[in-house]
Amino acid sequence: MKRIVLMGFFSFISGLFPSSTHSEPLISALSEVQTHEIKVMSKQGKEIMVKYLGEKVSYTEDDIDQVVIKWRQSEKTNKESPDELIGNLGAYLGELLIANHDLAWCMYEDARGNDYCITHKKIVVHTFPHSTVYKAAIEGREYAIKDVSNALLEQINEHLDDPEIKTH
Repeated sequence: MKRIVLMGFFSFISGLFPSSTHSEPLISALSEVQTHEIKVMSKQGKEIMVKYLGEKVSYTEDDIDQVVIKWRQSEKTNKESPDELIGNLGAYLGELLIANHDLAWCMYEDARGNDYCITHKKIVVHTFPHSTVYKAAIEGREYAIKDVSNALLEQINEHLDDPEIKTH
């Protein structure tokens, strides 16, 4: 069985690992505290979206990319710290993807550590929204967010009915 792990921008090229090459990660549901933390960060993420783009009925992955670009270009001393931006926009991105696709938050733990991720509810496909925002904001990978979203959807659509892909 193959496991799909989508870590962030262009990780779909180097980050899709058959489970035979890595020890099995531990995937667990979020606790109530973690779920609350994600909701609070997502709400703050939306406030960042409004700050940089103005109030909209809904936002897209392209909008998050635009906010990251504007944040990077901003020379204001009161702009969000990198940790605030990554945490809050990462949570907002995760909530956006969950709202539009058959995904759920979980905690992903392996030999390298643990992190919030989102996973497909039927097949084992993971992506890390906070890592995606990190790569866009800190590493300067413009349009990383939309690219990761597209890659995630491609992987889901390609493997949803593939019997070789591990299911939950």
